[in-house]
Amino acid sequence: MSVELLNVVLRSDLAPLAKRMVATALASVAPPEALTVYPSVAHIADLAGVGRSTVRKYLAELERDGVITRTPRSNSSNIYKFHPERFRPATRSATSREVPPESEQAPEPATEDTAPRQEPEEQAPATPPPHGPHPSSSWTQKGNRRGTERSLDGDAPAPKPTRHKPRSRLPYDWRPTDAHRAFAAEHHLDIDREAFRFRHHADATGRLMANWNAAFTTWLDKARDLRPAGSPRTEDWRRFCEQ
Repeated sequence: MSVELLNVVLRSDLAPLAKRMVATALASVAPPEALTVYPSVAHIADLAGVGRSTVRKYLAELERDGVITRTPRSNSSNIYKFHPERFRPATRSATSREVPPESEQAPEPATEDTAPRQEPEEQAPATPPPHGPHPSSSWTQKGNRRGTERSLDGDAPAPKPTRHKPRSRLPYDWRPTDAHRAFAAEHHLDIDREAFRFRHHADATGRLMANWNAAFTTWLDKARDLRPAGSPRTEDWRRFCEQ
């Protein structure tokens, strides 16, 4: 698989999603440091997860866009040559902050001469709590001594550590675990094909996840429920991945 070519396709502005999937499936069967491939329409449709008519439609559009060149062959599949320099990278438009008009801006703080003076309010005498320890004691009701001691010293209490793991994009070096492969083998799933479709879906949608292994486990579970009756076709996929 040509990783450089696959990255060029994934970071391009190809749309809609089905067109990007066809281009990605075509690039995924390219040998390392090669720009020419010759898979069949049925194989491209199997990798992209779309129909054959959809594959033919978007192959014609990719050829009109100039990103690939198609050479027909008799009694065999066509030859497709990529032109990476013609792919346009996707751009993100930067949004500027809106500045409110002068009439809606916050008024300036009043100075000492113009600010109205307010009389201090009389405070009610503090009454001790009927039960339980005094707030100034070393132990609180929850037994958190450290927070009480810091408040008595005049320091702000330490912030609580966050419990949520930060989300991130799918790493390029992500691979299915041994548990994933065992689950796929048990339920007769093609682990390489599902990993390809999972990576492409994550890159195409720009999804952020806190645990990508758990997300792929859910993906395999759904693939098991959606798998049609009969054994999947995995011979073509593995043959082209080993080239």
